[in-house]
Amino acid sequence: MKCKNVFFISLFGAVSNVSCAQDLRDVRLVNVPVMGIHVKPDATSSYDSQRVYGHEVTVHEKVNAQWLRVESLDGIIGYAREQDLVPDNPLWRLSSNRQRVRVLTGCVYPKPDFMTQTIIRLPYNAYVNVIGEQEDAVGWLWLKVQLIDGTIGWMVLHDVECLRLLSKEEVIARSCMFLGLPYIWGGASSHGFDCSGFVQTLVSQMGFAMLRNSREQASDPQLLTVEYDDMQPGDCIYFGKARINHVALCLAPGKIIHAAGIASELTVMISDIDHQVLNFHPVLRFRGARRVPAIEFRGTIAEIDDALFARMPFSWREGNPVPLKDLRHLKLRYWGFDHCMHDGEMIVHAEVAQEVLDIFHELFDARFPIERMKLIDEYKADDDLSTADNNTSALCCRLLTNHTSKWSLHGFGLAIDINPRINPYHKGNCIAPKNGALFLDRTLPIRGLIRKGDICYNAFAKRGWFWAGEWMEPYGYVDYQHFYKDVGVSAELVALAAANNPRI
Repeated sequence: MKCKNVFFISLFGAVSNVSCAQDLRDVRLVNVPVMGIHVKPDATSSYDSQRVYGHEVTVHEKVNAQWLRVESLDGIIGYAREQDLVPDNPLWRLSSNRQRVRVLTGCVYPKPDFMTQTIIRLPYNAYVNVIGEQEDAVGWLWLKVQLIDGTIGWMVLHDVECLRLLSKEEVIARSCMFLGLPYIWGGASSHGFDCSGFVQTLVSQMGFAMLRNSREQASDPQLLTVEYDDMQPGDCIYFGKARINHVALCLAPGKIIHAAGIASELTVMISDIDHQVLNFHPVLRFRGARRVPAIEFRGTIAEIDDALFARMPFSWREGNPVPLKDLRHLKLRYWGFDHCMHDGEMIVHAEVAQEVLDIFHELFDARFPIERMKLIDEYKADDDLSTADNNTSALCCRLLTNHTSKWSLHGFGLAIDINPRINPYHKGNCIAPKNGALFLDRTLPIRGLIRKGDICYNAFAKRGWFWAGEWMEPYGYVDYQHFYKDVGVSAELVALAAANNPRI
């Protein structure tokens, strides 16, 4: 929201100048059908995991001329060939026209004609953007698609689907589509799966961000523990002896589907849950079942305790206009841009805590996407870094720049910035964050943009909040990310701050 050497009028009539930040993360997109994430920067090393076309990774460092150290959205860190990745294309990645491949192999043709050679053959769950459709002379309906680099191709309607949540019943039915695919250690694509890659791929499409390996999955506290006699289709079933090292999906009573090696087969197969290999194998035995929780909003409001206070050395400091007893810590479930549920947090003033919880409940029900929701302390309360990372946040202890007594409403916990990269601040030649310039066109088909009258705007406005996206007429600039509410406590709180309040 801030720009170097550019001044703006605050809600309290103050003038401020601040600096723009650079992009925080080096995001790359997979530009091959299936990319391996290796345990070493060596093509002959085993996979830690895989990622398919159009999915993102974050680059941690360049290892050498060929290899990068990368991290996938599920936290897997390993090595990928630089040639398999391209720089982020956020207009493509965040497009509301995105669809996914729903078959084992989705062919992209240069024109709507089966007689032509394919441009690329995409695996299950790869992404494309659909920008049109056309029926051919014999009645086939074709979709016009755009690839990451802007290449235009054509796919058969049947091969792709909108990014929707699958029901447990749909996941069970779809799992059988993969029967016979090879077992590949670290595999997570329709080129071949390992056991946890298979389960993760399917369960994630129910909206649950499943962890990558079986041991992590089994210990995930969000998964519900299920007794043996209560197992249902769709439950995750774990095996191991000294430790868990295998996972399957319950297909029907007594039946499981999994990527495994049994009776000299290495494949996705259906087995009996009491198969002798799974129960008498030296390292494989039934170790329990877990169930994916219901898709529902979760939110809590709590006072600031000692443990939380230790985590917020930058967002609240002595002299802040709000004593800690008047702040509340919110834990909020939200939908990510990966179409899965995530849990975030923010700190707001107690006067608006319930309203904010209700607002984000409404946004969750509407599937409004939020990229991340972290305390701004993770960015050392640097507003530029937080907004460049598209982080949704509230409390930030700061005066208005170049002012000795006027506080930003963020200092009161009475302002929230939503998806700030794609809802940037704009005044003249200043755009903040700088990497938000692409999103000044508010007609773009981008998920997570805020427009007057949309679900996000209305959720705040009907509760008496104001939107800085409407500041052009009174102030001469806009701040599309910024919602705020003056609850009439500002003067009192400034007086308290002037008295140098202790931590109360």
